[in-house]
Amino acid sequence: MSTNLRKIFVEHGMVTRIAQRMNVSRNTVRNSLLGKTATKKALSIRRMALENGGIEDLRLGQSRSMFE
Repeated sequence: MSTNLRKIFVEHGMVTRIAQRMNVSRNTVRNSLLGKTATKKALSIRRMALENGGIEDLRLGQSRSMFE
């Protein structure tokens, strides 16, 4: 499933803190921040990340390395 959500970058340790607060796994948080899921829970996780200093990736197009 492909979404149009941009990646969100957070500081070290924030994924674990969000996972604990939202009562989800770190993998769920990671997938939400990568924009791989767009459920209500995922959007809440993304909102929490942004409210706690997360930064949205503003690059255009695919953000993968050209060497992958």
